[in-house]
Amino acid sequence: MTKIKIFGLMTAADAAIIIQAKPDYAGVVFAPGRHQVNQDQARMIRAALNPSIPLVGVFVATPIEEILAIAQAGIIQLVQLHG
Repeated sequence: MTKIKIFGLMTAADAAIIIQAKPDYAGVVFAPGRHQVNQDQARMIRAALNPSIPLVGVFVATPIEEILAIAQAGIIQLVQLHG
């Protein structure tokens, strides 16, 4: 079965568009780059998303404590690691 993840969300408005597409997952990038978000932005995106769409956090060489804090705060439901 194919699963679809749309990532690179940066605003609550992006989340509203994603809701219409109904992907299996949505993603935010915490790694440095043009799509990078901070915890506050990710929290707003999570609040704007349909609760049935898990939010994936994409991390590159991030300390595990930081990743766990974001996950335990309920901002993201899944973790994607690179690097």
